Amino acid sequence: MELEDLIDAALGNKKANIIIKNGKLINVFTKEVYKSDISIYGDRVVSTGDSSKYKGPNTREINGEGLFLSPGFIDGHLHFEVSKLSFTMLSKLLVPHGTTSIVSGVDETYSVLGEDGVYSTIRESAVSPLRLFFAIPSKLPYTIPSSTLNHTVNYDVVRRQLPMEHTYGLWETITEFITNKDADQLKALSMAKRLHKHAFGCLPLARNNILNAVTAAGVRLDHESYSPDEMREKVRNGLYVMIRESTVTHFLDKNIKIITEYGIPSSRVGFCTDDVMSYDVLRRGHLDNVIRMAIKAGVPPIEAYQMATINTAAMYMVDDEIGLIAPGRYADIVLLNDMEKVAIKAVISHGSLVTWDGRFLTEVVPPRRDAWMLNTFNVKGMIEPSFIKVPAPTERQAMALAIKVSDENPFKRPGVRLLTKVSDGEAMADPAQDLLYVTIVERHKGTGLVASAFVTGFGLKEGAMASSTAPDDNNIVAVGTNKADIALAVNSLIDMKGGQVVTREGSIEMTLPLPIGGIIADMEPAEMAKQELAADELLRRMGSGLTSPMSTMIFLPVTAIPDYAMTDKGLVDCVGLKIVPPVEKA
Repeated sequence: MELEDLIDAALGNKKANIIIKNGKLINVFTKEVYKSDISIYGDRVVSTGDSSKYKGPNTREINGEGLFLSPGFIDGHLHFEVSKLSFTMLSKLLVPHGTTSIVSGVDETYSVLGEDGVYSTIRESAVSPLRLFFAIPSKLPYTIPSSTLNHTVNYDVVRRQLPMEHTYGLWETITEFITNKDADQLKALSMAKRLHKHAFGCLPLARNNILNAVTAAGVRLDHESYSPDEMREKVRNGLYVMIRESTVTHFLDKNIKIITEYGIPSSRVGFCTDDVMSYDVLRRGHLDNVIRMAIKAGVPPIEAYQMATINTAAMYMVDDEIGLIAPGRYADIVLLNDMEKVAIKAVISHGSLVTWDGRFLTEVVPPRRDAWMLNTFNVKGMIEPSFIKVPAPTERQAMALAIKVSDENPFKRPGVRLLTKVSDGEAMADPAQDLLYVTIVERHKGTGLVASAFVTGFGLKEGAMASSTAPDDNNIVAVGTNKADIALAVNSLIDMKGGQVVTREGSIEMTLPLPIGGIIADMEPAEMAKQELAADELLRRMGSGLTSPMSTMIFLPVTAIPDYAMTDKGLVDCVGLKIVPPVEKA
């Protein structure tokens, strides 16, 4: 929209496309709720208050009587690809729940499809009801030691991308890259300061002198805190923080205490979900659920709405565009039947009424996918069961160092030592004591790397599962009781060029194709949720006691989660930042 047109519309010289009459405006800027009209021209709000000057013969009026009017909700940190939905289909999942904007590094796409994949996503978002604020990953891979990706981000990429209008800052600025004084990271941070585009941190457990260092380096905000005490220290050191409530990690009930008990001003706190699955959003909601949880925990309702809107916009320095209902801001508005229950009646996005009673009013269609996006596997032939092996230093027994997973603390993975048998120089899985193989198969560069170790906590008594969507490397990750079923699962993924697979006794029990980059699909959210639930139910019948075995498995390669992770280079000590042997002498 031309600035002259916007000024004319704000003066009332050009008439509004839409006017919401007699609604109760939730003013997150002044912490007030009062009766007001809202006038919209194009994709912008042009007035609040009396709308009589803005009504023309073609203006559509929406009766807001009895409805509360909130700015669209903003997810401050979301790896959207973990949903396994394309951006268009993600918008169909999130927008009915009031989320109209997300901040994302599109990093899972970048790792597989590179800059062309990112540009494709940005173009897709431009015609989607969900708004994308893109920040370039500060460095890829995030893993230390480095794992294998199809596309990496170094300073040359940052230098090209960061000045661009569509880039809002540095995404996932990792603690260890700063404290280790990684050359690419330091140059990226220096450039961000020069451009006044900030670094957005991934700072789990950063305290004391470590926290001092990352703050001094220019990190503005953080989404990764494990306790309210950790969050308070970060705020006291000048960082904005976000409370995360994802499908897998549930931190809100604990970390909301930073406001309700510690007394930190809520203006320094926002919300994010980080990673979500369709079944969870359709069951609990998205940021609408997070707001409800915050209110239930004792946060005043107006402050809970601020945390989902203006606070997040301000910390990302985009509050001139989104985060409140005011002239000149994008017309992203949530109409609510009930403010405290966050009962959503309708959603306006980009100045258009897009949902009513949870149903889309217009068709939302994904773009055509080019062949280069659908052929991303570069694997040297099929995987034989013999490729899956953990060499042992002894002849009869060995002590396995297994990654332990659990529902109780999904973002804590200690190492557990379990005694296991050795056969022909290999340490063997032992499902009887829940000692399973975890295998990573590199799929980007044709290196032939197949790394195996052990994991415990999944509880499988038979079979295997595998996934090619696996943040943040998106190599193939598999967990299983035996080599044959793991090899079958991996080979099935290679055959169908991406997705998730469950195998048992030499048979393929379930497949979920994810053809775009091997990580996402143009699938309806309800169908994706059905597939997700079916996979987890099947895995529970196979012995797992986890709430979501598949979702737990896909995060095993993330080295930002202490204490252990698994990449194509082997078992990673996430604290010592080194590859370690998966077995020791008994």
